[in-house]
Amino acid sequence: MAGGGRGAPKDRGSQDGGRGRGRSGGPERPKKNGASQRPAGPARPPARPEQADVDLRAQLPYFLARLLVLVAITVVLALVGVNLVLSVLIGFVVAGLLTWPLGRMQRRAAQRSANRDKPGPGV
Repeated sequence: MAGGGRGAPKDRGSQDGGRGRGRSGGPERPKKNGASQRPAGPARPPARPEQADVDLRAQLPYFLARLLVLVAITVVLALVGVNLVLSVLIGFVVAGLLTWPLGRMQRRAAQRSANRDKPGPGV
């Protein structure tokens, strides 16, 4: 065998002792200057935008409608003879799917209410 075995040294034709140009920091690697290095402190997450106060009264009708659908489905399933815990779980899933548009309208109403209470740029 001419250098093809596992333990045989491989001739790669480089002067760095068989090490390639990896991340080992050889002489070919460019050095960083002090201006491009990160500060030593902990990394901070990006700043979040300020959240406005939400008026819950704007969401109340939508919440009550969704709750009414959940209760109606749960009661119907319980009267049919489905286990109570299973009927509540099925009610959550079905009510969530049926009232998806109501949830979107509820979120938009809360955003409108928050934007209406926020002072404008000229105030």
